[in-house]
Amino acid sequence: MGGGKGRRDLSGTRLYDHIIANSLIEIPEILAAAAETTGAVLELARGSGRLTKRAEPTGRETVARHPSDPQPEHAFGCVILGASYATLLDPGSRRTLFRKVNQCLAPGGRFLMTVLNPDHRHASMTTNNGATISQLGEDSFLITVESRDALNGARQVSTSHVSFNEHGTYRSSAYSCEVAFVSTLLIEEDLAAEGFTVLDRRPIRADSQEEGIDELELWVCAARQQATAKAEERP
Repeated sequence: MGGGKGRRDLSGTRLYDHIIANSLIEIPEILAAAAETTGAVLELARGSGRLTKRAEPTGRETVARHPSDPQPEHAFGCVILGASYATLLDPGSRRTLFRKVNQCLAPGGRFLMTVLNPDHRHASMTTNNGATISQLGEDSFLITVESRDALNGARQVSTSHVSFNEHGTYRSSAYSCEVAFVSTLLIEEDLAAEGFTVLDRRPIRADSQEEGIDELELWVCAARQQATAKAEERP
């Protein structure tokens, strides 16, 4: 997942995109929920476009923008924010983002957002999960070291990318970041403050559950007045 503080340059972004290029996590759930909506689709924080590329064959207009730049002049039937991006923002930035999304959402539209729910209830110390070595292409590999401060809800991740050339010499690049995931209760409070109601929380299937993470969900949100009107229509 993107975000955090530390070294964030172009080469690091390309490495991250390369690592997740073949990952399908959250994509089936997002596309299924998007198929329940109509109209143009806006994807925020698109990264390498792994979701946008899969949405284009549906024939619907699909627009990708930076999270700071959703514009109200175009009404979207579906706005997507994946990779748990919202949980990595400070409170002010998060509320500003939700406000802009509300302004560009068409009547009856839906805001789809993936959310990580940190579970702090059973851990009270910093743990080190050790190093993981994984192949990345034919001539390079990654060494990843992750530690978790469960008490404060933070992850410290360090990655070394080692690549070899045809003469057997190698080049190594190191990246590090610290990520703190926000309580889902605070996320919901921020959504409510900007006029949203969470209609549904759908589980996202992951290949493996990370230690200390209780659940990964897709939240289906609507502007509060739309959600109220829908409830009043029910017998």
